[in-house]
Parts: sequence; C-alpha cells; structure tokens
Amino acid sequence: MLGTSLVEMIMNYLGRIDLSKPCWSWIPESGFLSRLLLPIRRERNVGYSPTQARLLALVISSILHGIFFVMMGSRRGFWVCFLAYALAAFARSILTGMSDHIFDLI
Repeated sequence: MLGTSLVEMIMNYLGRIDLSKPCWSWIPESGFLSRLLLPIRRERNVGYSPTQARLLALVISSILHGIFFVMMGSRRGFWVCFLAYALAAFARSILTGMSDHIFDLI
C-alpha cells in the first residue's frame, strides 16, 4: 500500500533532469544534492523526462527484486523473510505503477 501511494512522487523525482547539462545522469537532479556538491549558487534549469523516470524505476525495482532473492536464500529466520516479502511488494508496486503510466500512453 505504501509503494502504491508513493509511485507518483517516486516517478516525479526519478524523472528530474538538469537541462543545462549536455548528457543525462543516473542520479536525478535534486536541489539538496546540488547544494552539497556545488556550493556556488547557480540558476537551475530543471525539466522532467518520463523516459528517464521509467528507466530508473525499472532498474531500481529490478535491483530490489534481486535483493529479495538474496534475502530469501539466506537462513536468518522469520524477520528476514518478512522484510524480503515487504521489499518485494514495494518493488512490485513501483513496477505496477510504472506499467500503468506506460499503458496510459498507449
């Protein structure tokens, strides 16, 4: 339920790009990170790329599903299995929400 309600916010964050850069980055444009990395105040030209948001959501949810299998393969007990299923549900909600956005475009 948490992942489903956060899909829109996650997709909006993952699709943020800096239009002043000539190439795209694996890290979405964030005001917080750019203030830490660049102490010089510059005018930010931030745009949104739905393609980048879909790509990063696919990569992140695939990594989370891989972590699910690693956690299920370990023999650590009930709590690790419970966290693995919670992690897989969160990743699946991101994938489902992302595919809903794709099917809306078709």
